[in-house]
Amino acid sequence: MHRKGKWRLKFIVRKWLQTNDTIHWSEGLLPVVYGFNTRTFDTTKATPREIMLGQHPRGDSKFWKIVKDQDIVDEEHLPSSIENIQEDVDRGC
Repeated sequence: MHRKGKWRLKFIVRKWLQTNDTIHWSEGLLPVVYGFNTRTFDTTKATPREIMLGQHPRGDSKFWKIVKDQDIVDEEHLPSSIENIQEDVDRGC
C-alpha cells in the first residue's frame, strides 16, 4: 500500500473508532477494509475489486451484521460451519 493509501486507511479507521465509540481498532479493520475495497472511486469509476478481479463487489452487509451480532472477532470465533451464516444471509435473516 502506498503512503497516501496508508494515511487514508488510518483516517477511516480513526473515524470508525469515533463513530462506534470504541478503542478496539481491530474490530473495525475488516469492515473498514471491505468498505474501502468496495467503494467506487471517482477517478476510475470502479471499485478496486472490479479493477483487480473484474467482478462487482458482493453486498455482504447482512453477513457483517451477523458477524457483529454473534460477537465474532476473529476466525477462531467462527462457527464450525460458516455455511450456516451464509445460509442465513441468503434467506434474508
